[in-house]
Amino acid sequence: MRICARCHRPIKGHEAYETQDRPSASGQGQTLYRHAVWCPDDPPPTEVAPTHRRRYGRAG
Repeated sequence: MRICARCHRPIKGHEAYETQDRPSASGQGQTLYRHAVWCPDDPPPTEVAPTHRRRYGRAG
């Protein structure tokens, strides 16, 4: 069974998927599977990191 690395849902037989090999220096590597198009019922991310950060602390 193939599980999507993005949404952690099974990839069904009729769904297209892509693979990515992840080598490991200390042992056997991994093969990651992902849906070829965005995962079902999940919209694409619009923001992956904060655009700015507030600094909290004493003024002065």
